[in-house]
Amino acid sequence: MEDKEYQMYVNKFLKEYEIISVKKYHNLVRVDLRPGEHWSKCTFIFTENHIACFGDIAAYTWRTTWNAAKFILQGTCNAKDFLYLSEKLEHYSELKEFEFSDEIMKKIKEYLTDGLEEDELEEFNKKWDDNYYLLYNVDEHRLNELDEFFEELGVDDYYEFYSWFQHLQDRYYIAVAILRCIEDYFSKQLITKEKLTNGK
Repeated sequence: MEDKEYQMYVNKFLKEYEIISVKKYHNLVRVDLRPGEHWSKCTFIFTENHIACFGDIAAYTWRTTWNAAKFILQGTCNAKDFLYLSEKLEHYSELKEFEFSDEIMKKIKEYLTDGLEEDELEEFNKKWDDNYYLLYNVDEHRLNELDEFFEELGVDDYYEFYSWFQHLQDRYYIAVAILRCIEDYFSKQLITKEKLTNGK
């Protein structure tokens, strides 16, 4: 999912979300909500070392290095730092999907040719064109030709480019967008509480 599509969900849900119930226990907070008008209930549970969600989205679990139950009540669960939170996602490697595309290959080519002299660029482009046929059958189950393609180009550490083709399911981005709503809810609760405490 493109960043702008994810941001679209964040913006939409922040305007539409409805908190159904919040239950607080010792080191556990449960939040039931509807992220939007046409959604059923989603449940998020925050504990000392985990965040979990289920309901009208796929089930995900994050193993946190902070007390998630305590911090969500302060309006944060690191959902704004998308990459950092993704590193805490359990079964991250199993949830990633590999999708080969010519568009990504074009970006890789731009990256690899950045700064090449004219004669080097000409040689690289010839190798690229001569070996591109190797990529016709590449998919998530047949990556050997991708390895061979990069080897023919003389690219070291080509496996690092695999992450360029990997992405998480669209529903994961939606789950993080919903987490942003929960952060928003508790942040507003804190602001209201501070105003009442200060008599404003």
